[in-house]
Amino acid sequence: AYTANNETTPTLIGFTPNDIDSLHSNPAALNKAIAQLGSLVKALNGLMAFDRLSLGNLMNRALAIATSDERSDTTNGSVGEECNFLRFRLGQISEREPTVWFELLVASILSSTAEHDIRSLNPYLSSVAYKTVNSLTIVAMLASIRIGQSHRALAGLSHLVRLLKSVKSTNSPEVQKRLCQEIGLQSSKVAGDLTCERHFMKVTPQAVEFDPRFLVFEFTYSLMLRKSQVILVNKFLHALKSGKSMCHQMIMGAGKTTVVAPLLAMILADGKSLVTQVVPHALLDFSRGVMREKFSAVVRKPVFTFNFSRGTPITRDLYMKLCKARDSKAIICATPTSVKSFMLKFVEMMRHLERSKTGG
Repeated sequence: AYTANNETTPTLIGFTPNDIDSLHSNPAALNKAIAQLGSLVKALNGLMAFDRLSLGNLMNRALAIATSDERSDTTNGSVGEECNFLRFRLGQISEREPTVWFELLVASILSSTAEHDIRSLNPYLSSVAYKTVNSLTIVAMLASIRIGQSHRALAGLSHLVRLLKSVKSTNSPEVQKRLCQEIGLQSSKVAGDLTCERHFMKVTPQAVEFDPRFLVFEFTYSLMLRKSQVILVNKFLHALKSGKSMCHQMIMGAGKTTVVAPLLAMILADGKSLVTQVVPHALLDFSRGVMREKFSAVVRKPVFTFNFSRGTPITRDLYMKLCKARDSKAIICATPTSVKSFMLKFVEMMRHLERSKTGG
């Protein structure tokens, strides 16, 4: 609470509460505010154009090096080796040899054997060249995320300009009050979008340290994680490593279903643990749809539904399905009723086993 209360709130110049209240009575201030927003729109459009151009160049360069279309490493100069390389490149162009695509480069960042995986598709890719490809891929992802953030800021600015153009001295006091409130809220939102920071990166004099899973999540869904979301996910991960349970309550709109739950599922579904999302029955279809939407692009994960009742027979097939879900890094969606029925069925079977041993 102390940290939240002492955080600074960004504000657009010329959009303090006093400035907003004076817009109806000061046409010069209104025109100045509209002109200022026009300058911001022009600057953001220029930034987006630059980022789009940079993104295309970065992606093409990364793919060119990954497929050896562009080679910066030296060869031993033997004719036989060069012929083998040309034969391999011809096979790539004719689709008889495997090739790399950008989504694969992005997903490989999450792998602990990323270099081996990419170099297995191209035996002529050196270790130095792979590091260059990896760096280009990361910078391209950052550029893509900034394009999305700039687009959101532009949408907010367009809405703010429309509100300012609705300001007239002839408006009734009720309309003036409502417009001032809307302009204040919208200007705060735009200021937040323009000053948004990335909270999972640690900058040191030697390097920039970050968890690639957060970056891939941001890139895949074209968003920037809020500070509270990053802190919460790290708290859950720390509690898991410490072997502790954790419960956290979030308000509506904080990103429970669309951000925190999918991000935790992506991190925890590692083939060693079975990740289960338990939601009320009324939200099962929606939550399952969100999970399938999130894990159908760059990072792909199966999403299954666990339905169980006290009358459901316990078979080896059910156990094998759950093991298969765990091994394939799948996500299980279930309702509290199904989980409770499963636990009660377990207790019932334990009682039957105990009675069979004692002869009761």
